[in-house]
Amino acid sequence: MKRLLFLVRAGLAVRAGLAVLPGLAVMLPLAASAAIPQQFCSISLSRQFAVYCSDSQMRFSISSAAEEIKTGVLSVLDQKDQWKAPIVINVRREDPTEPGAPSATLQMVELDQGFKVELQIRIGQDPRDVHFQEQVVRAILLEFAYRNHPVAKGGTEYIQPPDWLVHGIIQVLLKRVKGSDDTDIYKSIIDSDRLMPLSKFVSQKNMDLDSTSLALYQAYSLCLVTLLNQTNNGPYHLAEFLKNVPDSGGDPVADLFKSFPDLGKSEQSMEKWWSISVARLATENRFRGLSLEETEQRLKETLKLRFVATSGTAGTVELGDFKTWLKEKPAQSALTGLCEKLMELSVNANPLLRTTVGEYREVALALSRGKTRGVREHLEKLSERRANVAKLMGDIEDTMNWFEATQMNVKSNAFDSFLKKSKQWESGATHRTDPISRCLDQVEAEMN
Repeated sequence: MKRLLFLVRAGLAVRAGLAVLPGLAVMLPLAASAAIPQQFCSISLSRQFAVYCSDSQMRFSISSAAEEIKTGVLSVLDQKDQWKAPIVINVRREDPTEPGAPSATLQMVELDQGFKVELQIRIGQDPRDVHFQEQVVRAILLEFAYRNHPVAKGGTEYIQPPDWLVHGIIQVLLKRVKGSDDTDIYKSIIDSDRLMPLSKFVSQKNMDLDSTSLALYQAYSLCLVTLLNQTNNGPYHLAEFLKNVPDSGGDPVADLFKSFPDLGKSEQSMEKWWSISVARLATENRFRGLSLEETEQRLKETLKLRFVATSGTAGTVELGDFKTWLKEKPAQSALTGLCEKLMELSVNANPLLRTTVGEYREVALALSRGKTRGVREHLEKLSERRANVAKLMGDIEDTMNWFEATQMNVKSNAFDSFLKKSKQWESGATHRTDPISRCLDQVEAEMN
């Protein structure tokens, strides 16, 4: 389904009460019954973004954040910064005389030569309602799609980039910042046995979704953008797909076929590629090494044997209490299963505990053969070794924290939040909670 919006004619907007600045041909909205003066404008480093706001700190923060987002988007598309149309961001407080007005609106504006993309932001009680990063990504993709396309006349319809592409790129950028592993996301999609057909997903809109449905939509979007980028010349084809948005015929599946030949020539082949590729992503990092904490936790759980005793009672026993249950009939099969689990754990165990895991397996093998001599002493040594490793890593972490806090010549900024709070307590200053300050906090949180 196409998402259609109307192209605005700059001249019509002027007569509606918006001012046009010479040179930039930028429209300014009325704020509190008065247009924002030209001196309240910040131009970004690449000069593509013009931010209008009466708060100078917010202007600089937004222009910097927009440039950072654009750098990320271009890296996903593997494109150079060759913008042609400016993106104007107008920021103002929410007007009480306009109840129900959207927190953010995006539109294309026809100019005498070319067009511009205009983003109107209204800051209300909750700045998160603006979804700043999403709106900027939409604006960047819209300019990219239409920069080499003949500009339609004001009042005609134009097509926005698909929602899945917007959210997919955002999730890719967030993944890069946080360094998270998405294997569990893909695995949950596969395990649910409810993999949405690709043809249905690309036709879906993210509007009016609850938090759970939106999170699932974002996971699918991340999955699709990741997979498309992994196809042959994926970033190039993704950029070509975006360039074809203005001429899309309203069939999302046909649009994908047009830009991505690796998907096959039929919807059936595309769905087969989709299901196989998602399954591959779900198992891609299954041999990822575990951290020390993860290995210790997995080892604790593995060393608990569960079986039904001869008396018929089911329960969990500790490996160290082998004398109380070793003569039970189910003990042999339980020890065999323990050996298999320890073998699996040793594959991706943390190197500091990998030898220990192997020795636990040797103990389990010995017990399965009825050999108990020296086993208790061996288990005590293994427990002591695990405790020493945990203490050593704790001491190393404490030393690194001390060195970072007192000896480094270059600041890591890791303690900035604590120092900021400390200064506020000392000075008695309180954090500003006005709408503009909350919006700044939200922009900063999204970029960190």
